[in-house]
Amino acid sequence: MFVTIWKCLEKYDRLYVSKQKFDDKGSLYESSNTDSGFLSGEITEESPDSVADPMIVTSGVCLTEDFSKISISDEKQSLNNLDAPKQKPPVARSKQTVDEVLWKIYFEQDEDGDTYLHMAIADGFPEVALALIRIAPHPRLLDTPNDFAQTPLHLAVETGQWRIARWLRVAGARPCPRDKHGDSPLHLAARMDDAASIRALTEAVTKEEREMLALGYDIPAYQPCCYDQWNYLGQTCLHVAVAQESLTSARLLLERGCNPNARDGFSGMSPLHYAAHLQKPIMAELLLKGGANREAESYAGLSALEEAARAGQLSQEVKRVLLAAGVPLEIAQSDDDEEMDEDDDDVADQLAFDSNKVFNAPLVNASA
Repeated sequence: MFVTIWKCLEKYDRLYVSKQKFDDKGSLYESSNTDSGFLSGEITEESPDSVADPMIVTSGVCLTEDFSKISISDEKQSLNNLDAPKQKPPVARSKQTVDEVLWKIYFEQDEDGDTYLHMAIADGFPEVALALIRIAPHPRLLDTPNDFAQTPLHLAVETGQWRIARWLRVAGARPCPRDKHGDSPLHLAARMDDAASIRALTEAVTKEEREMLALGYDIPAYQPCCYDQWNYLGQTCLHVAVAQESLTSARLLLERGCNPNARDGFSGMSPLHYAAHLQKPIMAELLLKGGANREAESYAGLSALEEAARAGQLSQEVKRVLLAAGVPLEIAQSDDDEEMDEDDDDVADQLAFDSNKVFNAPLVNASA
């Protein structure tokens, strides 16, 4: 299939070059039946009648002399001169360029909502994807979602093709569209601990990159990523990175300016709460160095230490790190306080820390 697409795109380039050549040399459809004189003999040149000469009507009917000398004319030429060259009436034609024909074909959605750009990315054809990005007449086409709400940018990140993700960002694709789980491409990159894709999504676009991409439209102003955007679980990309124990991604997101104190929409927990709950002392240290608030509270009014202790997930190493940083711990250490009742178990199950159930969604849902 994509061999055919690629050949069509090459044909497009040839047609474009040929069009420029014919524009210089003349019409492609110029008649080849012009009489050269070889068969019909010498062509004698007759002097055309002057426009000023009147056309005499000699039909044989008895007409007055004045009537027979009537001549219909305008400022430029005689309109009833039968020897004058024929004038063709203007024909209204709808000009459809090669570009218009191709982009309408390649950006038409199939039964799954996929365009050829979706399929080229999902099947791993970066050259075809680049050609399709260049042929798009407007960046809005690059944001087309399929039936799973996946844009080409989602698929580029999910399939680990950071170069395509960068091309899309340079071409003006929106940085934070949501898929059916509410995840932006940045959520996906954080979940996969893909530092290259995070850089491709978050770095500012340069003038040189735009010139090298050679697009056929004016690129809109650069849109930065929204680091505090929630997915449908109420998690920012930093929450996702911590929940997946993606240390590299978490460090890079903090360097990019991600808010270390953003609270999730479900429990009000900060990324530091997540690190304490997951018993990850190195992640907790990273967040504290990145500006995490030691006294940040969840919706239940609990600090990271208190939330982890209440859930029975507080390790001695995490406790040591957080206490050394000054994180408050005011929960009484009695057996009753450390045990969770059935309601607490239900809440804990909903905290979305089970990565197998919540975060390991299928990477490519588009059927290509």
